[in-house]
Amino acid sequence: MNAVSALLLTVALSAAPAGESQSPVLYYVTADWCVYCREMKPAIERLQAAGYPVVIVDQARDADMAQRLGVRGLPAYRMVHQGKIVAQAEGRTSYDSLVAMFPQKSPASPPVALNAAPRPSPPMQPARSPVVRGQSPAAPSGNPAAARQKALAATVRLKVIDPDGYSYGTGTIVHSHHGEALVLTCGHLFRDSQGRGEIEIESFAPGAAGATPGRLLTFDLDRDVALVTFKPSVLIEAVAVRSPDMPISVGEKAFTVGCDKGADATIRESRINSLNRYQGPDNLQAAGAPIDGRSGGGLFNDSGQLIGVCNAADPEYDEGYYAALKTIFGLLEEKQIAHLFDHAAQPQVAQNAAAGRMPESLSMSEMPPIQPISNPAVPSGAALSRNAPLTGNGELTPREREVLEYLRRHGDETNITLLFHSKSNPDAQPAAFTLPSRPSPQFLERVLGTAAGQNGAVVVRGQSQ
Repeated sequence: MNAVSALLLTVALSAAPAGESQSPVLYYVTADWCVYCREMKPAIERLQAAGYPVVIVDQARDADMAQRLGVRGLPAYRMVHQGKIVAQAEGRTSYDSLVAMFPQKSPASPPVALNAAPRPSPPMQPARSPVVRGQSPAAPSGNPAAARQKALAATVRLKVIDPDGYSYGTGTIVHSHHGEALVLTCGHLFRDSQGRGEIEIESFAPGAAGATPGRLLTFDLDRDVALVTFKPSVLIEAVAVRSPDMPISVGEKAFTVGCDKGADATIRESRINSLNRYQGPDNLQAAGAPIDGRSGGGLFNDSGQLIGVCNAADPEYDEGYYAALKTIFGLLEEKQIAHLFDHAAQPQVAQNAAAGRMPESLSMSEMPPIQPISNPAVPSGAALSRNAPLTGNGELTPREREVLEYLRRHGDETNITLLFHSKSNPDAQPAAFTLPSRPSPQFLERVLGTAAGQNGAVVVRGQSQ
């Protein structure tokens, strides 16, 4: 929490009666749409029944307080004592863990609500439709349906062809110039081909027909974002990309567009679950796990501004992992085209469209293609699954057998991400690493063997392609 937020929190808490403000109080931040918040309801009610001071903050109805508490994911718990946050946690946890957050184990008197007359904390309410406070820099479109149709029309299906076959992904048209469209997508779509594969692009704009050749401008596997250009045959309006300087709120309404298993693009409603839950490039998580083919597709706020790019799926939490705006703009700045996204109205795209003056940079056609990176041949995911088990005695746990079976079925179309959780510090951010393309058995054996001897746990998650 920065100094300004801490000051605002101290001022807000100072409004409570002196007797209460001197006692530690647990601020529980929840939302009606949050699945894990509903799972935590019995534990919170148990705390209240035991007399522990708990203030319930509805993130949708009191977004300002949630922001002052530095909430990045739900449910969130903030132990506040004398105007300062002395302990915090997020996600599902146990009753005993919540009790342990209190400096004194003995129950205290119920707290008072912020900026209100003293009264006991309200009981948990049944789920109902939330009130979402968007933070778009522009005025709301007033027509969410139109925003969704515009995003759908600006979505494209990518087919990347290499000697081993082909894979499908999704992209979004974010800019145009001289009849050429710039598509934002994910980087891992080009991992196996190392950017050398043939690209076919199909548009879902009205009147578009057939596949069009695409050209890879650049891809970044660390950020997991990429830029592709192509020349569409019909007018297509690019979507607006939200400024990275404008905040995004947990619980904010959103939607995604993607091509399930290479099918025509579809719209899925979603919400922002958390911000920067994982270490590394800026990321965000949204409700609803994407499936194969939606990788690279856009995540949009309710006004239709692009706020993320689909990178991976987390079926366990039923959510998607997305590259956030600062990650996206990092690549745009490296290519010296970030100034194209100054949030002025994006022009329409057409083959042989009227040419406007290009800002002081190379046009997309003039930009050099990416330099291929040599990549020695190593076994694919499917080949790895057919090798001997990594454990010394050959015996696998049920969870290991589940992972192995997944690789047998989906190995050729799956990237592997290792997620390291700290057992000694559960509140610490997990560290996520996407394995190199086609990792060798020796590499996997060393990684997993090393992790098994450390104070951490490994979660293997498949990424859609």
